[in-house]
Amino acid sequence: MALSHYLAVVLACLPLLLSGAERYVRDQNGIEVLGLKNEYWNVEVAPLLGGKIYSLFDRQSGREWMWSRFEDRAIAKSDGEAFGNACLIGWDEILPTLEASTWKGNDLPGHGELWSSELDVDHVAWSDGVIQTMLDLDSLPLRYSREVSLDHNIISFRYSLENISDESIPFLWALHPLFSIEPGDQIEADFGEGIMQVVAAAGLKPLKAGDQLSWPGKERGLDLTRFSLGDVPKAGMKFFLASPRDGKITLLNDQSGDKLEIRYDTTALPWLGFWLARGVWGGAHHFALEPTNRLGEAIAEGDVHKDSAGWLQPGEIREWWLVLESKSNV
Repeated sequence: MALSHYLAVVLACLPLLLSGAERYVRDQNGIEVLGLKNEYWNVEVAPLLGGKIYSLFDRQSGREWMWSRFEDRAIAKSDGEAFGNACLIGWDEILPTLEASTWKGNDLPGHGELWSSELDVDHVAWSDGVIQTMLDLDSLPLRYSREVSLDHNIISFRYSLENISDESIPFLWALHPLFSIEPGDQIEADFGEGIMQVVAAAGLKPLKAGDQLSWPGKERGLDLTRFSLGDVPKAGMKFFLASPRDGKITLLNDQSGDKLEIRYDTTALPWLGFWLARGVWGGAHHFALEPTNRLGEAIAEGDVHKDSAGWLQPGEIREWWLVLESKSNV
């Protein structure tokens, strides 16, 4: 092999060598899954399913952080069904709205477009060990891109959203990862005053949508630091509160040693949605941490706050980031 060719091969592989990550492709129920793995993580992405994060497997502790309704972790392409009847596993993302709504005559589907769309993959980025997925939305003139990379014990997510029109466009982006819950799980975060604005409550009467609580809800018999909704057999709730002051949320387990630190861009994502299911929604036990740019679940026709985090000006590109760091058994 000529020296120049050898050097070219080494340089092409350098990003993967430095990160310690290996890339692979596999089939899951007929769906192509792209994966990155090293001694700390296996992270798997399904571009055909909106870039769904199918697996976040911590190789240090042996924990799969992504919840699935089915033990075999089966996945399938959406065929026009509603989000709640679709492939309920792992990490989806919401864009450009959560609640179905309209904007200037455009129908905005419930839970957005990403989860039911096939995303393009940048194959140059993939050759460098980065899973970059992209989509031009149909409902609004927005161009979405996400890069996933793995460097030792850190998974990095970098986002870009571009307004490709000549008018101001509203949008709602939110993370929608369904995390599993195990005995001993806890959550730590600096929420400051921690005022929770309840948007849904099931099995927790008299608690209802519109109520406000102080984190972690102990005045109503809850302890959300331990994912507890009290002594009721089945309950669930969703609320919003301001993002942690330092942008950090830690998930840990005092029995197993599992520990996951989540950090994100609170300038772009000033709010956090929090969903917790304890036996509701088909008997599910899971939770979702949903950093978002908007307080609420929909884009409204009367929304005129065009200088807020929920708007893009003509030609504007908004970027933000999120990282996951495994600290299990450290």
